[in-house]
Amino acid sequence: MKKLVRVSLFVLMALTLSIAIGCKHDSDPEPAPADVAGKNDSDPEQKPAPSNFVGEWKSTDGTTTVTVTSDGGFRTERTDMPEPFSGTYTVSSDGKTLTTSEITLPEDMGGAKVAFSMKLKDSETDVMDLPLSEIGMGDLVLVKVSTTEPNLDGTWTGQVVDEEGNLGNLTIVFANNNATLTLPWETGVVTAPVTQDGNFFTITATWTDDPEGNKLTGLISASDKAWLDDGSVFTKQQ
Repeated sequence: MKKLVRVSLFVLMALTLSIAIGCKHDSDPEPAPADVAGKNDSDPEQKPAPSNFVGEWKSTDGTTTVTVTSDGGFRTERTDMPEPFSGTYTVSSDGKTLTTSEITLPEDMGGAKVAFSMKLKDSETDVMDLPLSEIGMGDLVLVKVSTTEPNLDGTWTGQVVDEEGNLGNLTIVFANNNATLTLPWETGVVTAPVTQDGNFFTITATWTDDPEGNKLTGLISASDKAWLDDGSVFTKQQ
């Protein structure tokens, strides 16, 4: 009888232990290895690019195309370079500046190793400045192009600066492959032909002080704003 009681107690203890182990597995899962190692800690400089950086960007003068991917890579093509160059990038903690890894410039451009920082313009999410003065080139305005071909037709208004630094309002009316410009420092209006290639457009205008003509180039951004190559921005009137 005592032996039977001892055996029963042993079985009961084993059953209790088994239930306890089973309950622990159900309610207390082991932490994931990444959590244990602390690998899930966020580093703002290493996150994939915010969605406003990812996509295709073009310079308003038509010379440069920058493609930014969500996996941390970029590719740049220029009309004055025989081969594109690529690399990686980081994004600042405030999400407003993209800095590339070092790239080696072609020999005819000095052959130096440089990294570039492209900063979003104030209050904009699809236009950024690319400073190139450090390598002896003019600074560029990069526009994130719209995913659909925009309709230029309509009235666009914005502000421009003349050669003396005076700020004035400019109105551009696009219609029938022409642009009619009303400039603050011109008497009357100027009508000029327009060519459009997707988001990119060119206005070939003749001014009173420049009878040989002048080309204004620009791009329509993803937010449907028109950016000229001098950095001025125009909004289509509804």
